[in-house]
Amino acid sequence: MSGRSMADAGPALIRALRARAPELDIEGSTSTGWASMTFTGARHSIRCLIPIAAYEAFSEGLGVVEFSLPGHVVADIAIESAEHTGDAMRLEIGILTVEDC
Repeated sequence: MSGRSMADAGPALIRALRARAPELDIEGSTSTGWASMTFTGARHSIRCLIPIAAYEAFSEGLGVVEFSLPGHVVADIAIESAEHTGDAMRLEIGILTVEDC
């Protein structure tokens, strides 16, 4: 274990998601420590709104995007829920990060 906080990746994740879609409106986020026999990291949940017009471009290929997070690697990312709210989509994005060795 490196001694880094498990949640260090949280703010960097939000910056990376906003770089992909500047129109994202972050409503909240949580991070919970996670570990396997070989890796240490965190599970992150990010709640946000995105205009419907930007949703398709944002969500397309999200699972294969390379995110630059100092000291962390995105092991998994998925839109766990999406609902229409007027002219926007409310998303719950689940992300698993692991510390980069």
